[in-house]
Amino acid sequence: QLGGMQLDKDVRTVIAWFTARCGREVRDTFGRLSQFALLLNLDRPADVLDFWGVKVNGMVWQLTADELRKVMALRDDFKPDEIQRLALTT
Repeated sequence: QLGGMQLDKDVRTVIAWFTARCGREVRDTFGRLSQFALLLNLDRPADVLDFWGVKVNGMVWQLTADELRKVMALRDDFKPDEIQRLALTT
């Protein structure tokens, strides 16, 4: 999980750099990457339901349910059946 935390920190740094030079609208360009990092930092699979389908930091959720499950499957500590059971409706 420490790798996820570092990824999140690095993504935020890159976004801040581009935002300072290009304006706030550039944040949407990094939306999918930000959401990827968020998923890798969850404590448990069900925590994604706090974010799914809502605006996160002013950004609309951009990953599909299938993409979300694929990213979460990268975590060794998340059980595949817990990920598949998530009620991710659009």
